[in-house]
Amino acid sequence: EETRTFRGRIHYPQSCNSTAWGGYLTEDVEMKFDTGFAVILSGKVVWKDKDDKELAQNFGLCHIYVNAKLTERIVHAHHYTALTTRLKQEGATNRTITLVARVFLDHAPQGKYIGVNHSARHQAILDVVREHTPNPTPTFNPGSPWGNVFIRKSGVSLHILASSAYISYENRECGNRKLDDRSPAPSRVPFVRHSFDGATRTFKGSIDFVASYCSTWGGVTNCDYEMTFDSQFTVILEGRVVKEKEDGAKVTLDYREKGVHYINESLT
Repeated sequence: EETRTFRGRIHYPQSCNSTAWGGYLTEDVEMKFDTGFAVILSGKVVWKDKDDKELAQNFGLCHIYVNAKLTERIVHAHHYTALTTRLKQEGATNRTITLVARVFLDHAPQGKYIGVNHSARHQAILDVVREHTPNPTPTFNPGSPWGNVFIRKSGVSLHILASSAYISYENRECGNRKLDDRSPAPSRVPFVRHSFDGATRTFKGSIDFVASYCSTWGGVTNCDYEMTFDSQFTVILEGRVVKEKEDGAKVTLDYREKGVHYINESLT
């Protein structure tokens, strides 16, 4: 099976007539591309010094690459939407999708110097605006989780939309929080993956702080959620979140044991 993975090595003494770069002699790079070669989905770089000590770093997380000719390939809004939809399906992070939008926003519209299609750029603007609009007014959908908002006493709320899901900390009771790198914590944290089992009424979703924000939060790199709703989707009957720490250790928070209660916000 084709993996669309590039691997290469840079040897600084041989390539750059330099004894080392930043103290490192070699740099090994691995990059995986999407099926359309629009972005680098994931990758890593490993530097080695003269003592063979390594420094490794992921990119596609903190370091994001987008094809320099992307704006020339996307010639209509529906092409842009198809691109971002495919990238999400292939595992592109939210930061990558945002950077793709920024590529269209930061270039002038189609004209004398730079060719960026008007409708594609307009779609990018809509996507960015939609991501930063206020939370929609809660609705009550008794047939499925889609369109419902579930809120805790603390003000933290779970939003399950038709095409996305996220946890909101926008309520004033949530306070001013910061990520571990001291940057402001996001007001909305998206699930990078989510699914729903209609037979068991169970929602599963994953949040990745490092992939989305290049920082841990409270020492946590990522979280896996599992929540089961009642038959009318008025409350979350039971749930749990598994938090993974930087050292790989995992901590499970059980909603029942910890007294965590979510109720459909439209009923409050």
